[in-house]
Amino acid sequence: MRIVRLCGLVVLFALSIAMVSAAPQRAETTDVSCPVEGCHTFVPVSNYDVLPRLLSPAGGGAITSLAPTLLWSPIAPGNHHIQVSTDSSFGSVATLVIDSTRKVSKIADTPIATIVSSNLKPGIQYFWRVGNEYNGSVVYANAQSFITPAADAVTLPPLMSIMSPKNNAIFHRTSVTLQWQPVAGALLYRIRMADSTGKSVSQGTAYVDAPQTTFLVEGLQWRQSYTWKIRAYNQFGWGPYTDDYVFTTR
Repeated sequence: MRIVRLCGLVVLFALSIAMVSAAPQRAETTDVSCPVEGCHTFVPVSNYDVLPRLLSPAGGGAITSLAPTLLWSPIAPGNHHIQVSTDSSFGSVATLVIDSTRKVSKIADTPIATIVSSNLKPGIQYFWRVGNEYNGSVVYANAQSFITPAADAVTLPPLMSIMSPKNNAIFHRTSVTLQWQPVAGALLYRIRMADSTGKSVSQGTAYVDAPQTTFLVEGLQWRQSYTWKIRAYNQFGWGPYTDDYVFTTR
């Protein structure tokens, strides 16, 4: 009888050891003390990377244009802020030569092109960055830099010639076709239009890709005077605007 009881105790002891071995093991805890400078805790900004990628110009090298096209790729939708400055810290508003906003509703495979709409100063180092609004603030990607060419290294487009409408023309309709002489080497044209109060007219203020040399303006107001001007853009930057031309609708 004692042998039977002893065998039973041995079996129970073996089963208890097996159950303990099979049970999930708790992770070992160690009391780690922080160094003198303190512990560092890394908290992600979001569940995904919101910082846009700056593609071109990059690397801090010299470029060939006084009005470069900035290429960048957004990672997340939202309002994006594009800045160009002569200050690498972007700390002074006075040094911002470009400070614009671009709303991105959908992420596409092709990068976004932001055209610098005025010529920068020649032979100067500029810094540019793009940031995305997130949680009430703007998170900027690391800035890139470039150096504009010397003034004698660029050949800007010449003053353009307007074909129609003739200055002080009168139209009995609310649509007008603007026409100009093509400029050799032009990549783009920039039209600016304003009404008699000096307010910009969105219908007639536009960028037009070369080689197109006409632009239809619709939705004009009756009995209103309008002024417009145009300039050309090539690989080196922007040429000068023409004088203001005026036409009236009656």
